[in-house]
Amino acid sequence: MSLRFIYGRAGSGKSTYCINNICKAIKNDKNKLQVLLVPEQLSFETEKVFVKLLKSSGFTNLLVTNFKRLSYLVFKECGGIAKEYMSAAGKQMLIYKIMDNLKDELRVFNLAARNESFVPIVADIINEMKRYEVTPEELLSMKDSAEDNSLLYNKISDIGKIYEDFNSIINNGPIDSDDDLTRLAEKLDSCTLLDGAEIWIDEFSGFSPQQFTVISKLLRRASRVNVTLNMDYDESTSIFDDTNVFSTVKYMENKLVDIARDYGISLEEPIKLSHCPSIKFKDNKELAYLEENYVKYPFVPYKYNTEKIKLFKAVNVYSEVENVASEVVKLVRDKNLRYKDIAVVARDLSSYEKLIEAIFNEYDIPLFIDDKKEVTSNPIIVLITSVMDIFAKNWSFESVFRYLKTDLLSMRKEDIDILENYILWSGIKGKDKWVNNKQWNNKILSLYGIREGISKLNIQDKYMEFLSWTKELSQEELIGAINDSSLELSLKDVVGLTEDSKAKELLNSVQEIKNINSLREVFLQPIKTFSNKVKGEQRGVELCTSLFEFLEDIDLISTLEEKINYFAEKEEQQRVREYSQIWNLVLEVMDQVVEVLGEDIMTLEQFIKILSLGFSQHKMGFIPPAIDQVTVGRVDRIRSHNVKYLFVIGVNEGVFPMANSDEGIFTDTDRAYLKERGLELAKDTKALLFEEQYLVYTTLTLPSEFLRISYAIADHEGKALRPSMIIARLKAIFSGLTEESNIVEKNDEEAILNSVIKEIPSFNNLINEMHKIYEEEKVPTLWKSIYKWFNDNEEWHGVLENNLKSFDYSNQSLNLSPEIIDKLYGDNKYFSVSRLEKYMECPFSYFINYGLRAKERKKYELTPPDLGTFMHNVIEKFSNDVDKNNINWNEISNEWCEKIVDENIKETMGESTGYIFSSSPRFNYFKDRLRRVLLRSISLIIEHMKRGNFTPVGYEIEFGLGDNGYPPIEIELSNGQNVYLMGKIDRVDKLVIEDEEYFRVIDYKSGSKDLKLAEIYYGLQIQLLTYLDAILNMEGDHTELPLLPAGILYFKIDDPMISSKTRLSDEEIEEEIMKKLKMKGLVLADMKIIREMDNQIEGASLILPVALTSKGAFSSYAKVATREQFEELREHVRFKLAEACERMLSGDITIFPCKGKSSTSCAYCTYSVICGFDPVMKDNNYNLIMDLKDKEIWTLIEKELQFIRNKEKNNEELKIERKDGEI
Repeated sequence: MSLRFIYGRAGSGKSTYCINNICKAIKNDKNKLQVLLVPEQLSFETEKVFVKLLKSSGFTNLLVTNFKRLSYLVFKECGGIAKEYMSAAGKQMLIYKIMDNLKDELRVFNLAARNESFVPIVADIINEMKRYEVTPEELLSMKDSAEDNSLLYNKISDIGKIYEDFNSIINNGPIDSDDDLTRLAEKLDSCTLLDGAEIWIDEFSGFSPQQFTVISKLLRRASRVNVTLNMDYDESTSIFDDTNVFSTVKYMENKLVDIARDYGISLEEPIKLSHCPSIKFKDNKELAYLEENYVKYPFVPYKYNTEKIKLFKAVNVYSEVENVASEVVKLVRDKNLRYKDIAVVARDLSSYEKLIEAIFNEYDIPLFIDDKKEVTSNPIIVLITSVMDIFAKNWSFESVFRYLKTDLLSMRKEDIDILENYILWSGIKGKDKWVNNKQWNNKILSLYGIREGISKLNIQDKYMEFLSWTKELSQEELIGAINDSSLELSLKDVVGLTEDSKAKELLNSVQEIKNINSLREVFLQPIKTFSNKVKGEQRGVELCTSLFEFLEDIDLISTLEEKINYFAEKEEQQRVREYSQIWNLVLEVMDQVVEVLGEDIMTLEQFIKILSLGFSQHKMGFIPPAIDQVTVGRVDRIRSHNVKYLFVIGVNEGVFPMANSDEGIFTDTDRAYLKERGLELAKDTKALLFEEQYLVYTTLTLPSEFLRISYAIADHEGKALRPSMIIARLKAIFSGLTEESNIVEKNDEEAILNSVIKEIPSFNNLINEMHKIYEEEKVPTLWKSIYKWFNDNEEWHGVLENNLKSFDYSNQSLNLSPEIIDKLYGDNKYFSVSRLEKYMECPFSYFINYGLRAKERKKYELTPPDLGTFMHNVIEKFSNDVDKNNINWNEISNEWCEKIVDENIKETMGESTGYIFSSSPRFNYFKDRLRRVLLRSISLIIEHMKRGNFTPVGYEIEFGLGDNGYPPIEIELSNGQNVYLMGKIDRVDKLVIEDEEYFRVIDYKSGSKDLKLAEIYYGLQIQLLTYLDAILNMEGDHTELPLLPAGILYFKIDDPMISSKTRLSDEEIEEEIMKKLKMKGLVLADMKIIREMDNQIEGASLILPVALTSKGAFSSYAKVATREQFEELREHVRFKLAEACERMLSGDITIFPCKGKSSTSCAYCTYSVICGFDPVMKDNNYNLIMDLKDKEIWTLIEKELQFIRNKEKNNEELKIERKDGEI
């Protein structure tokens, strides 16, 4: 029995030494067993080496194994293999159950124990305890020494209890795989399998205490144990500290020496490969120099050119991966390399994995990603967790449609969309709405709606009995008639005879709701059955049985087979393998529930959490599908002797080396505290940081021929990234190291030829260059040859042609034809003022909204427009009640105000969206909030009235909208055609003084709104002035007094919160509220009229946008205009209205959004996906709204009006001259 170390740094030939000596030993002594123990990921590769060297002989006395496989072999010989294993998923289920039982006893983790996300953290610490051979008793014994540290004391107590209960159950139940090495060590005492064998242990950089215990037993069974150490013999004799890169290897050496001495195992003369010529790097001076000097301080810089080590700086992570793909193709094409000779590694593979898959596929590079894939996003797992969530989350919209959209059910996607739209529109939520026996309905099929609709039909006398029949039906009977088709058949008869549009609408609605109820039943049938089976608390085995029966009900197995066949036809092998594994994985998780918690009584909620934990712990591993392929993996997992060319990607600061700041349950301080008292756990974050440096060393020394390191300067989102310290270190060692980059694009012939790699990426590059030609930029002539190749290629010719056509693509629409214009706007040409504003914001958006009437999906919600309409209606009703009761606004009491507002709210609730308010506590809150806002706003309106002498002329005054209102505003266009404008004014107030009538227009707004002269100038804010113009023109027909503007104002409907650093009195609070709700707009620059609107004005008005100086003049902040300026604004607005109407009637629907200083009209436009506006595209420009001061606006308006007047005068004079000439 002896121990022998084999020393040598990376590339010195330690593995080769072991393999060669094993082969010699097998040939010399065929009766002696040779055992090679390697890490799990190296087992397969090492076996292939021996197959090549030994051919068919020698395998009877050779065992290539790893710790896991060795355990199996020993258990097979000495017993212990028959017991059922607990998987990682089962382990977490058990820990969840234990924590749930102990949650009230735990001191630190009592709250965390109620959250299933804490389970993996506890599982990790238990795994750590087992690896470090710490029993529950040993851990709990540390409590006494931690009494002076209450937090650590309680942590030990909590984790100790959980660990103790876990071990108690494990000892009497299924086996925990983390105990395998402990069991292996025990079995080795009686196992003869390895007696007299020679054991070789290679490629390990360290061992856990469990593994050390196993090795101690191997030392006492084997004739000799050989252990390779990745360091120089000279370094083994020097003094080490934790900061040394090889400290983990040195610790391993010291520990093995101690074990050997403890058991009297002799130490043989070591094998020193350090001073031998490097085997791996014998023909590669640069990589040999890198290995020797990367961890050396100080070092002598490499003096020669560096060709075998390259650095690459990428614009972003996408171009980084694309560059790697390009280089891989060139290596295989130009240097006769095989794909299997190349590896791509990253410290953070998750950030690159999907990119690598997509880009390598474009470059036709076969690859194998050596990483296990999580299953929680697989549709089968999503289906199971979603159906459970339906019950747990009371049939929430999200859980129902996540289940339906897994594409694993019999329902068509179109039917799911129909059902989804109905649910969004109707606001159906909760189990009761889904599973009760009541048929679903829609508004038009409400009892009132159906009767009202039918009564308006043009039905012949013989169908009057149909109308009478429906009138006698109750609501439920009517819905029954819909579903038994009697109503549908009757409506079909009506439609067939009358072609009545209302009848068609009713028929469509009847058929639609019938279809929706049918889809509902298809969805509900298996769900209701499953729901009934899992009611109340049940045993775990019963819940698993019910779940399995549900999966059978929806025929999931057949669907899975169809999916696998479909993917096989599409040659999507990765998905074939994934879907082939997933069913067995589901069964395994359910088996673990039955095994671990089968007899436990649990609620459905607990069962769901346990299932989710089980699925979250499973990862699918895949066998390499081919031999010749690029291996992609994490730097801490890739272990191969066959990598010739290595690409290390993502070498950025904080990524590689990785900055590990997660200390876990036991902090670094806790670990140090426990270590001082004799209990050693895993390394702290500081030690792990030094281990990262060892990982850097092993990664950089992995390839035998070429090393390429790359980093990006920006991530997926464009955020800046910094290079890792590795980059600076390499540049320091190799002064001649060149750093390539794609930041500055090269376009010479050599660069172009280098970019022509594979068809797809080359074609993409060609299209980019062709676009430059289209933009009249010069490109190298070589691209013409590339173009000719694709153009002459039968497969690519059509693709190229289509792409070139896209250069002339414009998303701009042609003007509408006269026929379409007539259909859109009719013969009378009536236009809404508010809609004209929308047209000025963007003609195309206006056309989509009001021309095509495209609408967003209707949802069961209160939108800002809904709330605004509701509050407008209540204020209108209140105002009309004031007039009807002949009450003076100055005399309204608070009591009467509250009473009438409540009545108005109740009445308005019975209309339109009012029913929503009572549908949930959330909407009920809105109702209470609206009441407060309305009371505040109406009280403020009353206060405004009291402070002035203006009186309301009317409320919600309509013009051009019906027979009862004012006539429309008539606008004459330049071609002599007249158009008519219609609208509605919230409130108009009037004052008669000194034989003059003054009018002010007030618009109620539920959001913040201010009047901006610049927006008036550009036609974006013309409503109030148009309304003022309409009132002055219309009232002029009823009086001979001069009619003058007093103001145009926005009144904000709100009940604001007031914040103050000092305590305020009630009066001060009211004053602050009035300041916040001060009307905004423009008023007449006449102090006499100002005081008629606010008789309490002193300094700044509390109700008007006016402030006075100490001398009584208007301050510079006052929003005022003279009579002449108001007249100019009115005239300018009429001009903008005419301009907008002329553009509309010419068919102009240009995509031309406005852009101001800080916003665009695209910001809240819902049609951006339709227009595809992009400033970089052809013909896509903003209508720029200049940020002009008020003085500049007034000057521009005056100049433009003068120009228009002169033009009109000249035209008039020209007409007179022509008329005179005719005479």
